[in-house]
Amino acid sequence: MHRIAFAVLTLGIFTFACASATKDPDGSGGSSALPSSGGGGAHLGGRHGTNASGGDGHLGDRDGGSEDAGGNTGGRGDAGARGDADAGYGGPRGDAGPRGDADAGDPPAPKLFFYGGSYRDTVSVLTLDVHSGELVRVSSVPTGGGPSYIAVSPNKRYLYAIDQNAIPPTVIAFMVDQQTGALTELNRVPTTVDGLGRGVTQLSVDPTGKWIAVAHYQSGHVSILPIKDDGTVAAASAVARPGNNAHQAVWDITGNYLFVPCLGSNLVAQFKFADGTLAPNNPASTPVLGGPRHMAFDQEGQAAWVLNEFTSTVTSLDYDANTGLLSNPESQPTSDPPTGTLSAHVALHPSGKFLYASNRLPQNSIAIFSVAGKTLKLEGFEKTLLSTPTDFAIDPSGRFLVAGNLEGPVSAVAFRIDQLTGKLTLTSSVPLTPWGTPCPPADPLCPPPDPLCIPPAPLCPPRNPLCPRPNPSCVPLNPLSIPNVTAATFLYLP
Repeated sequence: MHRIAFAVLTLGIFTFACASATKDPDGSGGSSALPSSGGGGAHLGGRHGTNASGGDGHLGDRDGGSEDAGGNTGGRGDAGARGDADAGYGGPRGDAGPRGDADAGDPPAPKLFFYGGSYRDTVSVLTLDVHSGELVRVSSVPTGGGPSYIAVSPNKRYLYAIDQNAIPPTVIAFMVDQQTGALTELNRVPTTVDGLGRGVTQLSVDPTGKWIAVAHYQSGHVSILPIKDDGTVAAASAVARPGNNAHQAVWDITGNYLFVPCLGSNLVAQFKFADGTLAPNNPASTPVLGGPRHMAFDQEGQAAWVLNEFTSTVTSLDYDANTGLLSNPESQPTSDPPTGTLSAHVALHPSGKFLYASNRLPQNSIAIFSVAGKTLKLEGFEKTLLSTPTDFAIDPSGRFLVAGNLEGPVSAVAFRIDQLTGKLTLTSSVPLTPWGTPCPPADPLCPPPDPLCIPPAPLCPPRNPLCPRPNPSCVPLNPLSIPNVTAATFLYLP
């Protein structure tokens, strides 16, 4: 249903970015650049995902010659092979050459931040250790609403969240501190003009970082909002209603086309996009049965996959990036048994070799598929510590997946991804932390006793007016509190 979403900057909805030079994770000599579109090394040949990981080790001299990097690194060994193993930030590297004399220490490895949206009044900020896979809570950013889905800009400087509790619903813009990952609010604006949009569920940022698309489940609208040069968001420039229960709005790799899975109409709407305007493509939609909820594209503009909530199926489609049209749907189950699991989110691994789909109650799993062209083969399920996994995110290097739980005592679960099989292995988890603390006990002479604080109210309810002194305020929210996650996304920072 429309109240489930996850993004990774999220503990809950997902968008990624990667940058900066880093020391080889295995401690070997030489350093490599992490390109903004993926992990270490070059992009993988053939099919690859939204952010490529691994690839041919094209940095430095391939024959093991020397490379002058300001005295920080010596010569390199042979270039790494393709990113099929769990090593480095992408693929495995060749043997390292001797280290040179360093005038200064090697630059520190970048920090991988994970952001989680929630139905509560907070966006959670965590770090993920790129070696151990340990999630560590850093802070929680109060938003004054329900930031149930989040997305990050391509330049990694801004994070955007929807506030589903605001009337009318709004988009909140944050600046990301490039050293600490902390968020500072910039502004907030309504998701549509004249209050047309209701029941906001998801947002995404286009490849240029200049536009935001927002889906509205209750009203069925999709809207476009401009992003200014300073990262703030302006009033909506376009609004359309493509069908019932619009659940997601997602751009293709070119940014020239926008797609909206409409769960209640069993279709995916197809729009042409230019300069902040939307125009229906021809045809205006493609039928997808089973309650289309979320979708993912490959990076080559040849295939797309749509996850269907009600039938727990994934539909594979051919895609033409030149025309912006989907065709030839083929569906298969994402769960076992194949119905009644309320599938939620789908994402392609940066290598393009694996597709992941989350199933909520009663299975509580992530389905793992291998990918050949648009064709999928179910390889298995991961269920460890998952409880209504609404959203998940894959880090830009493709080494880790973090899932957000909508229910249960664990908020987020981190897994290491096997680069050969796509299988997931638990590395850490973050427990649900109480949202606040109970109010102090009432004076025993003043019945009835005070109730506990009702999250997220900042103050205790007033005491019996006949009592001689007012209630003290509740203890402030724990800055490390992590509510259940509905959206998730990752961000590499220097």
